Amino acid sequence: MTKNIGEKTVGVVSGVVIAVAVLATSAFGLVRLSLFLFPAWDVQRVPWAGWLAVIAIPETIFIFTAISLWRKRRSMAVGILLSAIVLVAHFVVHITTHG
Repeated sequence: MTKNIGEKTVGVVSGVVIAVAVLATSAFGLVRLSLFLFPAWDVQRVPWAGWLAVIAIPETIFIFTAISLWRKRRSMAVGILLSAIVLVAHFVVHITTHG
C-alpha cells in the first residue's frame, strides 16, 4: 500500500512539474519570441496578448496532455489538472481583485 501511494505521489508531482515548465515556457518564451519575431505587431500594447500567452495556451496544452495521459499515467494527468485548476483559480482571483 505504501509503495502504491509513493508511486501516485511521484506521478502527481511529476505532472505538476511538467505543468509549471509548460507555463513558464509559454509565459516567458512565447511573449519574448513574439516580440522578437514580430516587432511590428507591438504586442506590448495589446492587453489580451499577455493573457493569451499566460492563460489560454497553457490551459489548452494542459487539457490535451491530461487527456492523452489519462489511461496510462493517471496520477501524472491528475497533477497536470491540479495545476490547471490552480492557475485558473489564481487568474479569477487576480481579475476580481485588480479589475
